[in-house]
Amino acid sequence: MTTEKINFRQYTGKKLLSLLRGGDYAHAGEEEAIDLCMRRFPKHTACELLDVGCGLGKTADYIQSHGYGEVTGVDIEKESIAYAQSHYAPKFLTMDVADIKEKIEQKFDIITLFNSLYAFSNQEKALTDIYSITKTGGSIMIFEYTNLCEGKNPFYQQEDKSKGILPFYPLNLTPIKKSMENIGWQSIEIIDVSDKYQVWYINLLKKLLTAHQQVIAQFDTAYFTSAYLLYSKMLSEILRGTLGGAIIYASK
Repeated sequence: MTTEKINFRQYTGKKLLSLLRGGDYAHAGEEEAIDLCMRRFPKHTACELLDVGCGLGKTADYIQSHGYGEVTGVDIEKESIAYAQSHYAPKFLTMDVADIKEKIEQKFDIITLFNSLYAFSNQEKALTDIYSITKTGGSIMIFEYTNLCEGKNPFYQQEDKSKGILPFYPLNLTPIKKSMENIGWQSIEIIDVSDKYQVWYINLLKKLLTAHQQVIAQFDTAYFTSAYLLYSKMLSEILRGTLGGAIIYASK
């Protein structure tokens, strides 16, 4: 069970992360992570990309502004999409990943997920629906938390809407690879980046402590306390080797 008391997946929580990360990023590693994940792909302005779980929109904008192609960002959270639309160049749509197959007619060359798959209650359905809107020969890139335990990860959290509990499903890599194969994804490659997650979360916690007074002034004490408890716990599990991170590439 996570120690999250405030919903950091909503707009205000994302803005707190934006303050700490030095940009409108909600995923680990910020621009370093984007460069690491995207260096696999050639830059081509005619390429059509979809960023699933785009948050405040900076990742989609970074990808587009660095020449990888035309990016569309989707996120379930309306206020974050409104912010993205008013601040960044790509196209942004408010959308639940569960509706992506029905609501998007376009097909994409590359689909990216930066720390968003962990929040989906039905990861297999999400990957199946994403497969259906990927062009033949297209690619998926998943940048995500991973379960490094033999059993249930400390951060595994079953969704319970009646109690306001959000899902947190770090990827168990063997089952997720099998699910992707069953869906039809090919040439699946998994790259462990847990060492980088360790550095990123050490730095994030340092930034939070350094910005203590600023966070309280802009948000409130509850936000600081909740963020400190959550990221301290995450760093502890990363250091223990129970929580990690990976990049997954696959093609259709």
